Amino acid sequence: MRVQYGVREELLDLAGVRNVGRKRARRLFEAGIESRADLREADKATVLGALRGRRKTAETILENAGRRDPSMDGVDADDGGGAEPGTGPATDDRSGGARDAGGAGTDDETQASLGDFE
Repeated sequence: MRVQYGVREELLDLAGVRNVGRKRARRLFEAGIESRADLREADKATVLGALRGRRKTAETILENAGRRDPSMDGVDADDGGGAEPGTGPATDDRSGGARDAGGAGTDDETQASLGDFE
């Protein structure tokens, strides 16, 4: 079964839920959900946060796990306190770090070239 799902032993129970592959199983596991029973009883906000805010996916997975009320109506994702890689203010700068320290415009005089760095 581990080879079939491509997961470690701790994820086997979660990976056995329909629509939960190895990546989703790992995200759920890292959010503290370790089994189908945990998934049925888990806080919906935690499940939604682990599934990166994908409401329909969360509803489908909760339904497949046997949850009585899988609806995500009115539920906001709980990020679990930890930012995911590539999110948050530290990495949200889309300029790629090419901005100069003064935040100057795009005039040729203020643009650095590779030869300017020593």
